Amino acid sequence: MNLESIHPSIHFRPISENDIPILQKIYYSTRQTEMDMVVDWSPEQKEFFLLQQFTAQHLHYQEHYPNAYYGLILKEHEIIGRLYLNDHEGEVRIIDIALLPAFRNQGIGSSILFYLQDKAKAENKSISIHVEGFNPALNWYQRMGFIKIDEHGIYHFMRWKP
Repeated sequence: MNLESIHPSIHFRPISENDIPILQKIYYSTRQTEMDMVVDWSPEQKEFFLLQQFTAQHLHYQEHYPNAYYGLILKEHEIIGRLYLNDHEGEVRIIDIALLPAFRNQGIGSSILFYLQDKAKAENKSISIHVEGFNPALNWYQRMGFIKIDEHGIYHFMRWKP
């Protein structure tokens, strides 16, 4: 799936090795609530744990989705999130979509998802994603037309069809 700007202020660009620090920051922000509940760890222990988790996830994605699009979401010229997609025959898999906290709940994620749905519809493809059952975004995906197809451990496998 070829990505363009979704409107003048939101656009995408592929990640590079130089982006690892901001990718870590984005990842860490998705785990902040969880880390806040772990009160018996020092800040250093939490940082070490998150670094290990980020590295494992990053390597896993690269290994299992070698031809995927790994991109950053930019507002104007500021990096505000990440979008990882695996486009294959008949389906686009959202490997990951995450926005930094300051940019959540502003309609940016919905704009991106509407954009992806429009592109998938034009190519007659479905969109799928794995979402943790306790992830607050689960309800958002349902509102956006995704239907739970299956469960894999803690993950709900969801699909949107045009």
